[in-house]
Amino acid sequence: MASSAHLKLIPTPGAGAPTSGAHTLGEFWMGANGVLWQCVAATPGTWINLSAPLVSANPPIRVHDSRTGGGPLTSGSSSRSVAVAVAVAVAVAVAFTAGTIPSGISSGLCNLTCANCVGAGFLAVFAGPPGNWSGTSNVNFNNAQNISNNATRAVSAATPGEVTVLLGGQQTDFIVDLVGDYP
Repeated sequence: MASSAHLKLIPTPGAGAPTSGAHTLGEFWMGANGVLWQCVAATPGTWINLSAPLVSANPPIRVHDSRTGGGPLTSGSSSRSVAVAVAVAVAVAVAFTAGTIPSGISSGLCNLTCANCVGAGFLAVFAGPPGNWSGTSNVNFNNAQNISNNATRAVSAATPGEVTVLLGGQQTDFIVDLVGDYP
C-alpha cells in the first residue's frame, strides 16, 4: 500500500480557473482555494468546476399544483408543461439567499405527487414535448390513492426550465415540488 497519493495536484497561486493562455480539452487545474477545474473546450478554455456539489439541495419549492390551477390531467388532456425555472427565479428573491438555486439548471430533483386519483394510471415527467416520452413512469397510482415519488429529470433545452408531465390512465391532480437541482 502506497503511503502517498497516486496523483497530486499542486494548487496555482490564484483562485479559480485560468482566464488566459493556451489550454486543451481534458486539462485539470487546481486553484489556490483547492477547487478543481476541468477544461471542456480548448483555447482560451471553457472550464467546469469539478468541486461543486453534484446536486444542490434546497428547501422545497411548489412549482405546480393542479388542485389550485389548471385542473387535473384527464384522459382527454394527457400532458402539461410545468415551468420549473420560472418558479425558481421568483422564489429565489423570497425564500432563498441569492445564488442558492442557479438560474441555468440542467436537471431538477422533484417530488411528484398524485392526488384525487380516478382509476389507475401513472405520471411521467421529462424534458420536451409529449413526443419525447421514453415509455417509463415516475409514479403509479390506483383509484382514490394519494401517492408520491421522487424524479430526477433534465429540463427542456427548447423551453429552458420546463418539464412535461404526462398522464397514462384516467385522471389525477398532480403536484410538483422542486427539492434540488443539478448545474
